[in-house]
Amino acid sequence: MVHMFTLTSDIQHENTITKSREEVLAITSEIIGYIRDHTDTCMFSAMDATRTDWDYLIEVDRASATIINVQDTVGVIAPSGTKTLIGRIYLNVPHPIDGLCHNDCGLAAANTITAVVVGA
Repeated sequence: MVHMFTLTSDIQHENTITKSREEVLAITSEIIGYIRDHTDTCMFSAMDATRTDWDYLIEVDRASATIINVQDTVGVIAPSGTKTLIGRIYLNVPHPIDGLCHNDCGLAAANTITAVVVGA
């Protein structure tokens, strides 16, 4: 398995990698395509996923990786948001979902349990 990471939130696009959504989507698709040409399993990690526009996140998640990793990189989502986000991804992306919940606000355990309950 190859594990590929990219930043997906607009705040990270603008302040860290200075790329547009379209550029990130194109680069991600190209890299995942290359990985899939060389191995059967590719995990895609959407860094800062919980602060990413969720429709855009689903579009990026559909880039043909075989496992989707949803990261709450700065630990800011509440369990109710985790339920909604993972639930939307589960319904729209035909790949296993993995979660990575940071504990910046003390919600990692609650978010992890919630993610598993709704399909991660």
